[in-house]
This record gives sequence, C-alpha cells and structure tokens, in this order.
Amino acid sequence: MAGLATSEEAVIAAERRLASSATEVRAAWQMLRSSSRNMLTGPLMVGSVAVAGALVGRRRKEVPRAMECKCVKESPSFVRVLFVAMLGPLLQGGVARVLNHLTETRWKQADTDAPHRNGNSPVDATSA
Repeated sequence: MAGLATSEEAVIAAERRLASSATEVRAAWQMLRSSSRNMLTGPLMVGSVAVAGALVGRRRKEVPRAMECKCVKESPSFVRVLFVAMLGPLLQGGVARVLNHLTETRWKQADTDAPHRNGNSPVDATSA
C-alpha cells in the first residue's frame, strides 16, 4: 500500500509541475503578443510602412487601361438556387453530427484513460 501512496503523490507532484509550467507558458505567450502588438503599432513602424508605400506608389507609374467587360450578367438558375437551399442545411447538419461524434469519442477516451481508484471513480488530482 505504501507504494501506491507514493505513486499517487508522485502523480500529484507531476501534475502540479505541469500546471505551473503551463501557467508560465501562458504568461510568456501573453507577453509576446502584447510586445508584438506594441511593436507593430509603434510610430517608427507606422512611419516606415508609410514611407515604403509612398516609394512603391511613386515607382509604379503605369496607368491602367480602360477595359470593357464582356461577361454576361445573369441571375443564377432556379435549379442552382434550389440545390444550394437544400444542400446548405444538410451540410451544416452533417458537420454538426461529425463534430458531436468526435467530441463524444474524445470524452469517452479521456474517461477510459483516466486512472481509477478502487476501479470505480477517477482519481481526484487535488486530493492528497
């Protein structure tokens, strides 16, 4: 029994280390996002983008030629409208069913992969 208690304590300690490292990664990610946001909106960056745009615009002196549109603009056919109206909800329902199936199988797999105490209930990681 002592081996089981020490293994549970080791699992709890590992979960705590994992939670603390996840918190550190989240904090680092937030810092990176805010620093890149500040960098991209800084006056130097905005000014350099404006100057680069002016230079590119000045180098391009081509005057666009007037083109005549030769395409025939007609409304979509009645069959096409019916097809899209019938297929849209069917496609949405199918995607919703597939997503529900995937999430249910993931939850079932997570429940079966969780370690159990006494073979009945999952181990509570917060209890010592």
